[in-house]
Amino acid sequence: GAKLIPVYAFLNKTFRQKFFIDTGATTTIIPLAAAAALEIRIDNSTPVVGLQGVAGGDLAYQVGLGSIEIEGLTVYDIRVLVYDLGDSENSGLLGNDFLPHFQVDLDSIKGVLKLRKK
Repeated sequence: GAKLIPVYAFLNKTFRQKFFIDTGATTTIIPLAAAAALEIRIDNSTPVVGLQGVAGGDLAYQVGLGSIEIEGLTVYDIRVLVYDLGDSENSGLLGNDFLPHFQVDLDSIKGVLKLRKK
């Protein structure tokens, strides 16, 4: 669609993070600032995975989150990638590891996302 749809989610029930919905993304991505705010430790033992996008490839850290919640709808124990997308808003991407937990109605023209429990 023509628009990226922004949503706000709580990570680990404590940190509010802006995301864009990306139905083409396999994995949810959080920015490095969110990982730091959540005191997620990233060091030499943190798994590194390849990340492929339209702009090319790169490496990202893979970490676990206790939960991601949008408006009372929660996914628990989810693996996410830590990577800065380079946008000025320091946002993340909600991908297809989060979205399939719900019935998703997405209208990218109007910029509306509706999630419902399956």
